[in-house]
Parts: sequence; C-alpha cells; structure tokens
Amino acid sequence: MSSSMRARSTLFVAGLFGVANAQAHHSFVTHYITNESFQISGTITDVQLRNPHSFYYLDADTGNGQVERWEIEAQSLALLRRMGVDGNTVTPGQKVTVVGMRSRNSNLKVMFANEFVLESGRRLTWGKPENDENPNRSRFPLVE
Repeated sequence: MSSSMRARSTLFVAGLFGVANAQAHHSFVTHYITNESFQISGTITDVQLRNPHSFYYLDADTGNGQVERWEIEAQSLALLRRMGVDGNTVTPGQKVTVVGMRSRNSNLKVMFANEFVLESGRRLTWGKPENDENPNRSRFPLVE
C-alpha cells in the first residue's frame, strides 16, 4: 500500500471517529422539554458519577402500589465535584425530589436534573428550572 493510500485510509478512519464523537454529545432541546419544569420524588437506587454526564436512578411510587424506575441524567463528574458533590452526597436508599426537564419521549422515564432536594431540605442546584420565580436561585452551579 502506498503512503498516499495509507494516509487517506488513516484520515477516513479518524473522520469516522470524529463524527461518532460529535454525535455522542447532543443538544438538550432534541431530548428534553426545556421550557417546562418537571418534578419527581422517590428513592435513589443507583448512582453513576462519570463524565460526560452522571446518572442517578430513582424509584418513584405512582400512588397505586406501582413503582416507576426513573433515569436521571445530571452534570459531569468534574462539575459535580467542583460543586462539592461526591459519591456520599446522594446515595442509594436516600429519598429525594428532583426538578428538571423531562424526556420528549413520554414513554421513557428519563429526565435531566437541574436540582436535587434532599430529605434534609438541602438543595443541590446546577440549573434554574424554567418556571422558577425564586430570584435567589442561580443558573450557575450552586450548593445551598
């Protein structure tokens, strides 16, 4: 294989990886209803702190004896750590209320969190819900 052909093949493969990575990071607008605030309460069942986004899993009682399992997408591990959030802040078994943006696909139990309200009343806020009238709450990362 000539060096020119090898160089073109390398560029082609590198381009494929670049396209895959570009598509992996998505716009929130395509996945979440960004102009409505959604709230769910329940018990944390699993926590996965990682980059580029962390995930919390929550069991919510529907009120009729059924439990819905929700996937809660959150900020990156790096951002959460800068806020003082670590693996001991929100843990399995803990009751929380999550405020954020629900998935556009109503069949999915998925949302992106803007705020966690712990049983103690402590608020972990990294985004201001759209209809939040509280002037003291910031869209910037904040742990109250």
